[in-house]
Amino acid sequence: MLRSRGVKIAVTYLFAITAVSAVALPSAWKEFSSKYSIQAGSNLGKAKCLTCHTNMKGKVLNSYGKQIDSILKPEGRKKVTGADLHAVEGKDASGTGQSNISRIHADKLPGG
Repeated sequence: MLRSRGVKIAVTYLFAITAVSAVALPSAWKEFSSKYSIQAGSNLGKAKCLTCHTNMKGKVLNSYGKQIDSILKPEGRKKVTGADLHAVEGKDASGTGQSNISRIHADKLPGG
């Protein structure tokens, strides 16, 4: 009976952690998705972290993420604001000749 209770507690704990981590999105993604009204089922909505990072682990920035980071680093900030996103809208992180904002409006990753 004691073992059964321990298993129930462990399962409940794991469920709670999973539920919290599924809801806890990084603030940069929240800012981006709010500013540009990104829908969950869209290409950008599915990409989430890949909008700025090369993988879902979030360690390495892609070209769009580097453009934003170039604004944050000199100021010693980590939190992305709407003003930061606006500052790189006219740039071309993808190297395709399209501005970041054009690609965002076309539901394409701004960094390519």
